[in-house]
Amino acid sequence: MKHVQSLEDFSDLLSISQAKVPIIKVYCGEIQFDLLFACVEEPKNVFKMVKQANVTNSEAFKKLSEASQSSLLGRIACQNILNNVPNRATFQLVLKAVRFWASQRGIYSINNGYLGGVTIAVLVGRICQDFPDLSAACTLYKFFQTYAESSWREPVQMQLKNKSQRGGTLRMHLVEAVNKYSSDAMVVLTPND
Repeated sequence: MKHVQSLEDFSDLLSISQAKVPIIKVYCGEIQFDLLFACVEEPKNVFKMVKQANVTNSEAFKKLSEASQSSLLGRIACQNILNNVPNRATFQLVLKAVRFWASQRGIYSINNGYLGGVTIAVLVGRICQDFPDLSAACTLYKFFQTYAESSWREPVQMQLKNKSQRGGTLRMHLVEAVNKYSSDAMVVLTPND
């Protein structure tokens, strides 16, 4: 924390350590960053561990505190989204466009009950999976068309490439999520396995 505070470009440093996912909010110029915090014994192995296919079942992951696990799950979800979209360039371009659109309308903030970064990434990723051969512009159009017409009765989730290996686990997570969040307006499941 002290090192970040000493950098001249960084300002308004705020540590939120008691949250379910510990976070450090910091501004670099005009841009706000949310830095997730995870306490691990061997920092060099964190990224290797996160890239593993089934990291949440590994012994090293289970030894982490619940807060550290929650912090790493965000990174794992992002890695799984990137690994499971058919065209990464299209996905990234459409994701930037949707985030820009949402931020311009003041509806890009998980803290205020709107869609956050990972949620929007899952929604865009699913459209990219459903329409893999479309250009970025057509995928963006399909994004708005699909979700404008959706009844939101079915949870939105991405299909994982290794579905045969994880099918039982995914079905169980889906059942648990639908039971837990069935009263929510829309359920978006992050690919954390």
